[in-house]
Amino acid sequence: MAWTILLLAPLIVATLLVKSPDHHFENEYLIQYHSHVKPTHRQIFQAKVHADARFFGDYTGVIKTFSIEQVRGNTKVQLTGATWGQTRLSHRFTNSTTSDFTYDTAPLAPIVYMIDSGIRIIHDEFQVDNTTIALFGANFVPGSTNDTDKLGHGTHTAATIAGKAFGIARPQTAQTAVRLVALKVLDARGNGGGWDGVVAAIEWAAKDTLSRKTQSLSIINLSLDSGGGPYSVVNQAISAAVNEFNITVVVAAGNSDESANTFTPASCQDVITVAALDENDQRADFSNWGPTVDIFAPGVGVQSAS
Repeated sequence: MAWTILLLAPLIVATLLVKSPDHHFENEYLIQYHSHVKPTHRQIFQAKVHADARFFGDYTGVIKTFSIEQVRGNTKVQLTGATWGQTRLSHRFTNSTTSDFTYDTAPLAPIVYMIDSGIRIIHDEFQVDNTTIALFGANFVPGSTNDTDKLGHGTHTAATIAGKAFGIARPQTAQTAVRLVALKVLDARGNGGGWDGVVAAIEWAAKDTLSRKTQSLSIINLSLDSGGGPYSVVNQAISAAVNEFNITVVVAAGNSDESANTFTPASCQDVITVAALDENDQRADFSNWGPTVDIFAPGVGVQSAS
Protein backbone atom coordinates (compact mmCIF):
# COMPACT_ATOMS: atom_id res chain seq x y z
CA MET A 1 0.00 0.00 0.00
CA ALA A 2 1.33 3.43 -0.93
CA TRP A 3 1.23 5.86 1.95
CA THR A 4 1.44 9.61 1.80
CA ILE A 5 2.21 11.60 4.92
CA LEU A 6 1.06 15.17 5.02
CA LEU A 7 1.50 18.26 7.08
CA LEU A 8 -2.03 18.92 8.19
CA ALA A 9 -2.93 22.57 8.26
CA PRO A 10 -3.52 23.81 11.82
CA LEU A 11 -6.71 23.13 13.72
CA ILE A 12 -7.37 26.39 15.52
CA VAL A 13 -7.54 29.92 14.11
CA ALA A 14 -7.15 33.21 15.94
CA THR A 15 -8.30 36.75 15.23
CA LEU A 16 -6.04 39.76 14.90
CA LEU A 17 -5.72 41.70 18.13
CA VAL A 18 -2.55 43.74 17.61
CA LYS A 19 -1.30 45.85 14.71
CA SER A 20 2.37 45.96 13.76
CA PRO A 21 4.13 49.32 13.90
CA ASP A 22 4.74 51.14 10.63
CA HIS A 23 8.49 51.31 11.29
CA HIS A 24 11.18 49.16 12.83
CA PHE A 25 14.64 49.54 14.28
CA GLU A 26 17.43 47.03 13.92
CA ASN A 27 17.83 44.70 16.91
CA GLU A 28 14.74 46.09 18.62
CA TYR A 29 11.66 43.97 19.17
CA LEU A 30 8.17 44.50 20.44
CA ILE A 31 6.75 41.68 22.50
CA GLN A 32 3.45 41.33 24.33
CA TYR A 33 2.90 39.46 27.58
CA HIS A 34 -0.21 37.45 28.29
CA SER A 35 -2.63 39.36 30.50
CA HIS A 36 -2.25 36.90 33.38
CA VAL A 37 1.53 37.41 33.71
CA LYS A 38 2.33 39.44 36.82
CA PRO A 39 4.80 42.37 36.69
CA THR A 40 7.25 40.51 38.93
CA HIS A 41 7.28 37.58 36.52
CA ARG A 42 7.92 39.97 33.62
CA GLN A 43 10.93 41.38 35.45
CA ILE A 44 12.29 37.90 36.15
CA PHE A 45 11.94 36.94 32.50
CA GLN A 46 13.63 40.11 31.27
CA ALA A 47 16.51 39.60 33.68
CA LYS A 48 16.87 36.04 32.42
CA VAL A 49 17.31 37.17 28.80
CA HIS A 50 19.42 40.19 29.83
CA ALA A 51 16.99 42.59 28.19
CA ASP A 52 17.16 46.36 28.37
CA ALA A 53 13.45 47.12 28.27
CA ARG A 54 10.91 49.91 28.07
CA PHE A 55 7.39 49.29 29.39
CA PHE A 56 4.14 50.16 27.65
CA GLY A 57 1.38 48.47 29.67
CA ASP A 58 1.14 44.89 28.44
CA TYR A 59 3.76 45.65 25.80
CA THR A 60 7.50 45.73 26.29
CA GLY A 61 10.05 46.96 23.79
CA VAL A 62 13.08 44.75 24.31
CA ILE A 63 16.30 46.27 23.05
CA LYS A 64 19.49 44.84 21.54
CA THR A 65 20.66 42.48 24.26
CA PHE A 66 19.04 39.13 23.58
CA SER A 67 18.36 36.55 20.91
CA ILE A 68 14.81 36.50 19.53
CA GLU A 69 14.87 32.72 20.03
CA GLN A 70 15.11 33.33 23.80
CA VAL A 71 11.69 34.98 23.63
CA ARG A 72 9.97 32.89 20.96
CA GLY A 73 8.35 29.97 22.73
CA ASN A 74 8.35 31.46 26.21
CA THR A 75 4.89 30.84 27.64
CA LYS A 76 4.76 34.29 29.28
CA VAL A 77 5.12 36.06 25.94
CA GLN A 78 2.06 36.42 23.76
CA LEU A 79 3.49 37.99 20.62
CA THR A 80 6.86 37.69 18.87
CA GLY A 81 7.86 37.25 15.24
CA ALA A 82 5.40 34.73 13.82
CA THR A 83 5.66 32.16 11.07
CA TRP A 84 3.68 32.96 7.93
CA GLY A 85 1.15 30.26 8.78
CA GLN A 86 0.51 31.71 12.23
CA THR A 87 0.21 35.16 10.71
CA ARG A 88 -2.21 34.06 8.00
CA LEU A 89 -4.51 32.34 10.46
CA SER A 90 -4.60 35.53 12.54
CA HIS A 91 -6.30 37.51 9.77
CA ARG A 92 -9.68 37.26 8.14
CA PHE A 93 -8.65 38.86 4.88
CA THR A 94 -6.16 37.90 2.21
CA ASN A 95 -2.98 39.79 1.33
CA SER A 96 -2.41 41.05 4.86
CA THR A 97 0.88 42.94 5.20
CA THR A 98 1.11 42.59 8.97
CA SER A 99 3.02 39.84 10.75
CA ASP A 100 1.05 39.55 13.98
CA PHE A 101 -0.12 36.42 15.71
CA THR A 102 -2.00 35.94 18.94
CA TYR A 103 -3.87 33.05 20.46
CA ASP A 104 -6.11 33.18 23.50
CA THR A 105 -6.47 29.71 24.92
CA ALA A 106 -9.84 28.14 25.53
CA PRO A 107 -10.82 27.69 29.20
CA LEU A 108 -10.87 23.91 28.72
CA ALA A 109 -7.87 22.48 26.89
CA PRO A 110 -8.58 19.85 24.24
CA ILE A 111 -6.77 16.56 23.79
CA VAL A 112 -5.42 15.88 20.30
CA TYR A 113 -4.70 12.28 19.34
CA MET A 114 -1.93 12.35 16.74
CA ILE A 115 -2.24 9.25 14.53
CA ASP A 116 1.09 9.58 12.79
CA SER A 117 4.76 8.63 13.20
CA GLY A 118 4.77 9.38 16.92
CA ILE A 119 5.95 12.49 18.76
CA ARG A 120 9.42 13.34 20.06
CA ILE A 121 8.00 14.00 23.47
CA ILE A 122 11.23 15.34 24.98
CA HIS A 123 11.40 18.16 22.41
CA ASP A 124 11.46 21.62 24.00
CA GLU A 125 8.36 22.59 22.00
CA PHE A 126 6.31 20.40 24.33
CA GLN A 127 7.79 21.47 27.69
CA VAL A 128 5.58 24.02 29.44
CA ASP A 129 6.06 25.13 33.04
CA ASN A 130 8.19 22.03 33.70
CA THR A 131 5.36 19.87 32.36
CA THR A 132 5.39 17.76 29.20
CA ILE A 133 2.22 18.40 27.20
CA ALA A 134 2.91 15.55 24.74
CA LEU A 135 2.22 12.02 25.92
CA PHE A 136 2.85 8.58 24.45
CA GLY A 137 -0.33 6.62 23.82
CA ALA A 138 0.35 3.42 21.90
CA ASN A 139 2.47 1.93 19.11
CA PHE A 140 0.66 0.18 16.26
CA VAL A 141 3.67 -0.46 14.00
CA PRO A 142 4.14 -4.25 13.71
CA GLY A 143 7.40 -5.42 15.27
CA SER A 144 8.32 -1.95 16.51
CA THR A 145 9.67 -1.55 20.03
CA ASN A 146 10.68 2.10 19.62
CA ASP A 147 7.89 4.39 20.75
CA THR A 148 9.46 7.71 19.78
CA ASP A 149 9.19 9.50 16.43
CA LYS A 150 11.94 8.32 14.06
CA LEU A 151 10.44 9.94 10.96
CA GLY A 152 9.87 13.48 12.25
CA HIS A 153 6.51 14.01 10.61
CA GLY A 154 4.41 13.45 13.70
CA THR A 155 6.57 15.80 15.76
CA HIS A 156 6.41 18.46 13.04
CA THR A 157 2.62 18.25 12.85
CA ALA A 158 2.15 18.16 16.62
CA ALA A 159 4.30 21.27 17.07
CA THR A 160 2.34 23.03 14.32
CA ILE A 161 -0.83 22.39 16.27
CA ALA A 162 0.27 23.12 19.83
CA GLY A 163 4.03 23.70 20.14
CA LYS A 164 5.03 26.60 22.34
CA ALA A 165 6.85 28.42 19.52
CA PHE A 166 5.40 27.08 16.27
CA GLY A 167 1.91 26.09 17.39
CA ILE A 168 -1.33 27.72 16.36
CA ALA A 169 -2.64 26.84 19.83
CA ARG A 170 0.45 28.09 21.65
CA PRO A 171 0.33 27.00 25.29
CA GLN A 172 0.11 29.80 27.83
CA THR A 173 0.23 27.62 30.93
CA ALA A 174 0.53 23.89 31.50
CA GLN A 175 -3.02 23.78 32.86
CA THR A 176 -4.60 25.28 29.74
CA ALA A 177 -2.26 23.73 27.15
CA VAL A 178 -3.50 21.36 24.49
CA ARG A 179 -2.54 17.79 25.37
CA LEU A 180 -1.01 15.81 22.50
CA VAL A 181 -1.25 12.01 22.56
CA ALA A 182 1.07 10.08 20.23
CA LEU A 183 -0.47 7.09 18.47
CA LYS A 184 2.33 5.70 16.32
CA VAL A 185 1.32 4.04 13.04
CA LEU A 186 4.38 4.89 10.88
CA ASP A 187 8.03 3.91 11.29
CA ALA A 188 11.23 5.73 10.28
CA ARG A 189 10.56 5.02 6.58
CA GLY A 190 6.90 5.98 6.65
CA ASN A 191 5.75 2.36 6.68
CA GLY A 192 3.43 0.72 9.16
CA GLY A 193 0.65 -1.78 9.58
CA GLY A 194 -1.55 -0.29 6.87
CA TRP A 195 -5.09 0.74 7.57
CA ASP A 196 -5.44 -1.98 10.22
CA GLY A 197 -3.07 0.00 12.41
CA VAL A 198 -4.92 3.24 11.74
CA VAL A 199 -8.29 1.69 12.62
CA ALA A 200 -6.79 0.25 15.81
CA ALA A 201 -5.42 3.70 16.70
CA ILE A 202 -8.83 5.31 16.13
CA GLU A 203 -10.46 2.72 18.38
CA TRP A 204 -7.76 3.24 21.02
CA ALA A 205 -8.38 6.99 21.00
CA ALA A 206 -12.14 6.52 21.30
CA LYS A 207 -11.76 4.24 24.32
CA ASP A 208 -9.28 6.63 25.90
CA THR A 209 -11.76 9.50 25.68
CA LEU A 210 -14.26 7.35 27.58
CA SER A 211 -11.80 6.65 30.37
CA ARG A 212 -10.86 10.33 30.57
CA LYS A 213 -14.47 11.48 30.10
CA THR A 214 -13.23 13.99 27.54
CA GLN A 215 -15.15 13.01 24.39
CA SER A 216 -16.38 16.51 23.51
CA LEU A 217 -12.89 17.95 24.15
CA SER A 218 -11.09 15.38 22.01
CA ILE A 219 -9.73 15.66 18.49
CA ILE A 220 -8.22 13.00 16.26
CA ASN A 221 -5.66 14.27 13.76
CA LEU A 222 -4.94 12.20 10.64
CA SER A 223 -2.22 13.70 8.45
CA LEU A 224 -1.88 10.71 6.14
CA ASP A 225 -3.75 9.27 3.20
CA SER A 226 -3.83 6.53 0.62
CA GLY A 227 -5.31 6.80 -2.85
CA GLY A 228 -6.98 4.05 -4.82
CA GLY A 229 -10.51 4.75 -3.69
CA PRO A 230 -12.25 5.25 -0.36
CA TYR A 231 -11.73 2.45 2.17
CA SER A 232 -15.13 1.91 3.75
CA VAL A 233 -13.83 0.12 6.85
CA VAL A 234 -11.61 3.08 7.72
CA ASN A 235 -14.31 5.63 7.02
CA GLN A 236 -16.77 3.65 9.15
CA ALA A 237 -14.32 3.63 12.07
CA ILE A 238 -13.88 7.39 11.74
CA SER A 239 -17.64 7.98 11.54
CA ALA A 240 -18.13 5.90 14.68
CA ALA A 241 -15.58 8.04 16.53
CA VAL A 242 -17.47 11.16 15.46
CA ASN A 243 -21.08 10.03 15.87
CA GLU A 244 -20.82 7.58 18.77
CA PHE A 245 -18.01 9.15 20.81
CA ASN A 246 -18.52 12.84 19.92
CA ILE A 247 -14.87 13.20 18.83
CA THR A 248 -13.87 15.80 16.23
CA VAL A 249 -11.74 14.29 13.46
CA VAL A 250 -9.56 16.54 11.30
CA VAL A 251 -7.81 15.12 8.23
CA ALA A 252 -5.64 16.30 5.38
CA ALA A 253 -7.16 16.44 1.90
CA GLY A 254 -4.11 14.81 0.30
CA ASN A 255 -1.07 15.83 -1.72
CA SER A 256 -1.78 14.41 -5.18
CA ASP A 257 -3.58 17.26 -7.00
CA GLU A 258 -6.62 15.01 -7.38
CA SER A 259 -10.15 14.86 -6.08
CA ALA A 260 -10.13 14.18 -2.35
CA ASN A 261 -13.23 12.03 -2.90
CA THR A 262 -10.99 9.14 -3.95
CA PHE A 263 -8.73 9.31 -0.88
CA THR A 264 -9.05 8.00 2.63
CA PRO A 265 -9.67 9.53 5.13
CA ALA A 266 -10.50 12.73 3.21
CA SER A 267 -13.50 11.05 1.56
CA CYS A 268 -15.24 10.46 4.89
CA GLN A 269 -18.27 12.72 5.23
CA ASP A 270 -17.96 13.12 9.00
CA VAL A 271 -14.52 14.74 9.16
CA ILE A 272 -13.13 18.23 8.71
CA THR A 273 -11.02 17.95 5.55
CA VAL A 274 -8.24 20.52 5.21
CA ALA A 275 -6.56 21.41 1.91
CA ALA A 276 -3.26 23.26 1.60
CA LEU A 277 -2.94 26.98 0.96
CA ASP A 278 0.25 28.62 -0.29
CA GLU A 279 1.69 32.01 0.65
CA ASN A 280 -0.22 33.67 -2.20
CA ASP A 281 -3.56 32.50 -0.79
CA GLN A 282 -3.92 30.01 -3.62
CA ARG A 283 -4.48 26.29 -3.48
CA ALA A 284 -1.08 24.64 -3.31
CA ASP A 285 -0.37 22.99 -6.64
CA PHE A 286 -0.04 19.58 -4.99
CA SER A 287 -3.12 19.83 -2.78
CA ASN A 288 -6.17 17.67 -3.39
CA TRP A 289 -9.45 19.44 -4.02
CA GLY A 290 -13.16 18.78 -4.49
CA PRO A 291 -16.47 18.90 -2.63
CA THR A 292 -15.20 17.03 0.43
CA VAL A 293 -12.72 19.82 1.22
CA ASP A 294 -14.08 21.91 4.09
CA ILE A 295 -11.37 24.52 4.62
CA PHE A 296 -7.99 25.67 3.35
CA ALA A 297 -5.11 26.48 5.69
CA PRO A 298 -1.36 27.14 5.32
CA GLY A 299 0.36 24.02 4.03
CA VAL A 300 3.45 25.22 2.15
CA GLY A 301 6.76 26.10 3.78
CA VAL A 302 5.42 25.43 7.25
CA GLN A 303 8.13 26.02 9.85
CA SER A 304 7.93 23.69 12.82
CA ALA A 305 9.82 21.22 15.02
CA SER A 306 11.24 17.89 13.89
